[in-house]
Parts: sequence; structure tokens; C-alpha cells
Amino acid sequence: MEVFVGWNFKPLAKGGWKTCAEEMSLLEAREWGAEQIIAIAIAGPVQPDDLSGHKGLVLHPCYGCRQMLLRSGLVQSYTKIHGLDTSSDDPRGLPHGFMDFSYILQLHQSANSY
Repeated sequence: MEVFVGWNFKPLAKGGWKTCAEEMSLLEAREWGAEQIIAIAIAGPVQPDDLSGHKGLVLHPCYGCRQMLLRSGLVQSYTKIHGLDTSSDDPRGLPHGFMDFSYILQLHQSANSY
């Protein structure tokens, strides 16, 4: 089992090109010959989705990343997504949750049809 790491690059100027951590990780997984991704961990402050506007309790992949992961052939409907909200100051710990990739797709599809 291998772990592939990525991070976001957000442009300083509005309208600049951004690179998501999911994209970097997927490219690295392909480069190393991975046949399947069994889990994805996403950490960051919760924000509304760029397409559906849905704001969950934890950070989800953006629309572009959901589409890229869906089409990659490496991510299945049962691939686990572990979200972690890093903006919380809850003394009990950071909010987190595990979801199947199919659940995230359905959640955002119900908020706004693709």
C-alpha cells in the first residue's frame, strides 16, 4: 500500500489557475502505477461547494475534482473519503467524517444537478 500526498495551490490574483491536492495525488498515483485508490483524506476549512453551493460539516472535493476522480478509473463508488475541518476550535477535537465517494456525488447532485 502506498500513500500519495498533494496540496492546494491557490492563486493570489482572482481568476488565476488553481491546483487541487486531489489532482496532484491522482497524478502521483498514476505515475507510480496504482491500480486503485481505497481512501482519500481531505483536510481544510469548510467552504461552500463551487458548483452546488452545499456546505457540509467537513471539506469535500470540489466539482472539478469529483469529476476527475470519477473519470480516473482509480476511484470506485465505495472509495472512502475522510474529511477533516481544520477551522474548528472545538476542544473535543476537529470535526471529521468518513463517506463513500458515491454519497458525496449524490449529496452534491441533489443540491444542484450536474
